[in-house]
Amino acid sequence: MKILRVTTAVSSIFILISLSSLSIVAQDINFPYANTITTATSFLLFDEDARIAGFGSIGSVAGTDYMDAGTWSNPALISRRKNSIGGSFTYYLWLRDLLDNTQYSNGNFLYSFNKSNVASLHVKYFDLGKMVSTDLSGQITDIFNPYEYAVKLSYAHHFKKGFSVGASTSYFVSNLAGNRVINGINVYPAKSYAFGMGWNYDNSIGISESIDLLWGLGGSITNLGPKIAYSDSAKWKDFIPANLSMGLILSPTFHLPCGYKLSIDLAYEAEKLLVPSPPHIAYDPLTGEHTIVAGMDPDVPVLQSYIQSFYDAPGGKEEELHEIVHQFGAELRLNGQDQLVFAIRQGYFNEDKTKGNRKYHTTGFSVGYRGFMLNYSNYYGIKNSIDRHDWFLQLAYLYEFN
Repeated sequence: MKILRVTTAVSSIFILISLSSLSIVAQDINFPYANTITTATSFLLFDEDARIAGFGSIGSVAGTDYMDAGTWSNPALISRRKNSIGGSFTYYLWLRDLLDNTQYSNGNFLYSFNKSNVASLHVKYFDLGKMVSTDLSGQITDIFNPYEYAVKLSYAHHFKKGFSVGASTSYFVSNLAGNRVINGINVYPAKSYAFGMGWNYDNSIGISESIDLLWGLGGSITNLGPKIAYSDSAKWKDFIPANLSMGLILSPTFHLPCGYKLSIDLAYEAEKLLVPSPPHIAYDPLTGEHTIVAGMDPDVPVLQSYIQSFYDAPGGKEEELHEIVHQFGAELRLNGQDQLVFAIRQGYFNEDKTKGNRKYHTTGFSVGYRGFMLNYSNYYGIKNSIDRHDWFLQLAYLYEFN
């Protein structure tokens, strides 16, 4: 296992830079240029489900066979007109090509009070591995294991005619440096809360006696909450990753002999961070002052930031459009007499090169029998983007009762 070794001085700088993730530097005002939006607690946006991860990371819409999709992104999706109880456990190797001692896991539990009302509990833990600090002579002065975790409770209600709504509340802890004093600065874990809400509408159309077409629309706003800080002297408090997503799914189902069904899910999702864009800053060496010459001041109240995020980019409308992430997913699923399930899936995640350049293909498969499901997925980074080969493994169980 590799261990990161840094001097105390370098460690302090690393921590302070990490905690001041909204710090701004001067940039070329001619767009496009790299102007990535950064937040604290980015683990709140991690894919939570191996099936979703293989489906292009689409979480705002899902086929009616999947209830656990709502425990992560769109809480309305946990209500699927079924009486069910179940849960899942997911293990995720995060950026293992770059860091070999980080790991992420989560667990879900959901329960239907009836066919219209469902609640779920979601717990996740992110282990960032060990950080070893040394002095200038190479002597170890400290060993620390940063970590983050969150607990989320969701509730959804299904109305008539295929419409569902849901809401969630979360409590999270981000412990990047522990409780300590670094160069005279008190550093401590960030603890806070967040809310989310979502909606979903789906409808089935009979094309013929053996073909049905399900279509659905969905959307969610997640991680709505106050700014957080990791130290008393932080000049900037950091936004958490408030996120807006909207999706569409088409799912034709072919009814085969002997009670088998073949379904094809095709989905698209667009998502955007509801976080201010970094402005263009000009520095005057004579006065020592920094002046915003394009864009808007990002140091605003949280509620204002949600609205401002739609029109504050220094590159104007073109840059605002580049802040939208596009996701595509396709799945082929065979269901045998509602007992045996086999599915393969493919997806594509596309973020503009000026906003982080996350571009990767996703693949995955599922095998299930009598409520038990094994899901696996993998990321494949595209050339000139972040080269990642993360993989997910998930074991789930869902029992339907009358």
